[in-house]
Amino acid sequence: MYSYVARQPIFDDKKQLFGYELLFRDSDSAFFPDIDADQATLRLLLENYLTSDVAFSFDDHRMFINFPQQLLLSEYPKLLPKSKVVIEILETCSPTPELLNAVKELHHLGYTLALDDFDCNCDWIEFFPYIHIIKVDLLIVSQQKVARFIQKYQSDDVLFLAEKVENQSVYLWAKSVGFHLFQGYYFGYPTVSKTRMITPQRLIMLQLLNEVCQSTIDFKKLENIVMEDVSLSFLLLRYVNLYHSQTSVSIRNFEQALLCLGEDRLRIFIAMIGAASMNFSQPKETFSKSLQRAKMLQLLVEKTALSVHSKQAFLIGMFSTLDQLLGNTLPSLLSMLPLDDETLKAVLYHQGELGVLLGMVLAWEQDKLTEVNKVCQQFNLSSKFIEECYATAVIWEGKYSEFDGVLEIEIRS
Repeated sequence: MYSYVARQPIFDDKKQLFGYELLFRDSDSAFFPDIDADQATLRLLLENYLTSDVAFSFDDHRMFINFPQQLLLSEYPKLLPKSKVVIEILETCSPTPELLNAVKELHHLGYTLALDDFDCNCDWIEFFPYIHIIKVDLLIVSQQKVARFIQKYQSDDVLFLAEKVENQSVYLWAKSVGFHLFQGYYFGYPTVSKTRMITPQRLIMLQLLNEVCQSTIDFKKLENIVMEDVSLSFLLLRYVNLYHSQTSVSIRNFEQALLCLGEDRLRIFIAMIGAASMNFSQPKETFSKSLQRAKMLQLLVEKTALSVHSKQAFLIGMFSTLDQLLGNTLPSLLSMLPLDDETLKAVLYHQGELGVLLGMVLAWEQDKLTEVNKVCQQFNLSSKFIEECYATAVIWEGKYSEFDGVLEIEIRS
């Protein structure tokens, strides 16, 4: 399965690129699909913010993202890096006291906020002190009304953005009445990008949601759940890397990643992934391989002098299949994660003792027994022990495949 996002450029009055509006898509089509607005925003965040750098890799240019009312009242906007995004208050929102309080909090936290498709009425006047950008659809609001509004409310604290700028004459008029930013076909059509989609399996997501709903989070239990799903593991480390982008954080195991986030932010993160991903399916064969490989590598390490690194070994084995899951190269994918050098070298180049053992597991999967025997001699391991580790890993992985299949039948029925 693939995820899609459309990006439309936004320019300033000097025709310099200011940012992009991100538009949810579920295919190569240029049109917004028939989908609930809440679900569209959640899927956009999960599929194009956490899974890849496609939508958020444009230097210092801002990404404009639509948020409907219910999501603005939630904690989800706080998952995003304030230096990268503009939170758009969707035109379907109502100016309620609850929404005003949420906007005040986001403003206080340093987020840039925009009113989307504003119709130049006074219902939102209480929100103005906390709004940085006002977007006006020039195909909906009359030129006279727009000009009067800008003249009345123009200040150094707010930028006016003209939407639906379709030709040069409209651009010149908008610029003359005081607009600062411009978006429309005159500057560029939305372009659609496609990436491989990755989301957690249903059963594991349900278990995780149950754990974070407890009054006190048991990080050990969470770690055990995260270790069962490669997509969830990737999303977790991806978010840790984004959240700690200004500091140096190197992760060696999942427990460390969970502790980095803390209880409150972890609950928000898990809730967002759960809400966005519970309806998706994934290629089970690839997941099975990642779990088998991770467990086999962990079992091998536990029987060597490297036993203190068994958790790290599981992570290394699991992430060695990321390229197959996401349809991208391992170097590109791992660059998104806060992994330490030892882990990176093990996964990418099979260097270091953990890397050598990973290479042996891959050789075992490909029936390259000469390579397997060479590593067995290096670590004083018997071929019988290798067979036992593989058999144990297959049985261990099979438990989760069986449970997920039962859950899938129950959901469909």
